[in-house]
Amino acid sequence: MSRRRNGCTGKLRHRSKGAAVATLRRIGNAGLTCYPCRRCGGWHLGTSRRYDKIIARLDQLLHPPKPPPDPQ
Repeated sequence: MSRRRNGCTGKLRHRSKGAAVATLRRIGNAGLTCYPCRRCGGWHLGTSRRYDKIIARLDQLLHPPKPPPDPQ
């Protein structure tokens, strides 16, 4: 008896690339990218293997933006 594996179980599915990109912009995570899923036909967010994206994410983690000063 063969088991059917669903590689996108537990992942948030976006209906379109535009929706996935909007989520990326909202969360502001430079280390993520969106990609089409061959199994469900939707779009998912995942880590990028591109060097420039990895460096951008490391920079984001090591040097987070400072909050604006409190107005007094």
